[in-house]
Amino acid sequence: MSGLAWTLRDSQGNEVGKGDARVSRFGGFDLALKLPPTMNLGAAVLQLDAAGTALPGSQHTHGFQVQEFRRPEFEVKAQASEGPHVVGGAATVAVSAAYYAGGALPGAEVSWRVSATPVSTPTARMTAIAASRSSW
Repeated sequence: MSGLAWTLRDSQGNEVGKGDARVSRFGGFDLALKLPPTMNLGAAVLQLDAAGTALPGSQHTHGFQVQEFRRPEFEVKAQASEGPHVVGGAATVAVSAAYYAGGALPGAEVSWRVSATPVSTPTARMTAIAASRSSW
């Protein structure tokens, strides 16, 4: 293999970058791409093609998400009462919300979702095995 050709496409299929990378004698390469500031947000695709070979697997496509950071306007904090909490029991949760610029969110709509997740704890035998393996 003599090199690596790459093509970058945005979420609309537009080609937004193209180039080549040098491949070491071990088949490794280093590739750093700068995304254009006007690139469409969403699922982008980087296509890699190994140059100078017709072997199977000489092409690879890598997908990733292009997203824009937006600073949230407010913060929500939740504090649960002292545990442990068990199924069928009760817990109290205090929730507060405030704008980062200051002030509460009066009359804000609130929706709740509470879920339970089964948890298993290791038995004494499992703990003893784990402890004995840590000394290997």
